[in-house]
Amino acid sequence: PELRAEALNKISGFVAPGGYLLLISRLRDESEEAGSMPWPLLRSEIDSLKTLGFAERYAEDYLDGEQPAVRRFRGCYRRK
Repeated sequence: PELRAEALNKISGFVAPGGYLLLISRLRDESEEAGSMPWPLLRSEIDSLKTLGFAERYAEDYLDGEQPAVRRFRGCYRRK
């Protein structure tokens, strides 16, 4: 988890101006435990893409059909 900010920064560097980044992840609230791999992201971590020059085009926070259900996130971001 302590490497996420750097990872998002590096990943964002692969997207050309006007290009799109599709993000699919597990999601958790700030009050929830970090859990184990695959580590769920926080919405605040995802929102940091906006400070890296991305505009959110689409975002979906949902529960999948697994038993028990798992909270997931899908989002599309466009580089300004």
